[in-house]
Amino acid sequence: LASWDAQYMQKPVERSGSLFAPNFMRYYNGELPDVLPDAIIASTDPAYGGGDYVAMAIGYVYGADVYIHDVVYSKEDKKVTVPECVTKLIANGVTFIQVEGTKSTMTYADEMQKEMKKREYRLRMTTKAASTATSKQDRIFDQAPDIRDNFIFRSSGKRPNEYQKFME
Repeated sequence: LASWDAQYMQKPVERSGSLFAPNFMRYYNGELPDVLPDAIIASTDPAYGGGDYVAMAIGYVYGADVYIHDVVYSKEDKKVTVPECVTKLIANGVTFIQVEGTKSTMTYADEMQKEMKKREYRLRMTTKAASTATSKQDRIFDQAPDIRDNFIFRSSGKRPNEYQKFME
């Protein structure tokens, strides 16, 4: 039941042995290092609303560390989330984004490109289909050590409301 709530109902619960237990994650106080990042990147898992969430993480890369500084996490319609994503890409100066592409979400990247063109903003965008050879749960388990070791998230109390929901 806990797995069903977390994965499909967007209602995660803390439980013993959690894959991303808060005490094993890395955090920062919301202020980025006082040097230029090596890159500013983003990754998006699109959705069209109707209960599924658009999740976009914006990361500032410093060597092997990626500071997740800003996010979009919304179950609103794409007419709301596409402009919100583009606004945050521009505000953060993102130069590269990867958008998960499936048959049903490929047009989301197209909509983002149209919105960026309208705002005269350019970046490198790629789409990548999630592997169908392994389950989503197996892909998460496979990447978990890298996420815990290399990704640094805002500390509790230093997160805007949308970021807090993303972390939950």
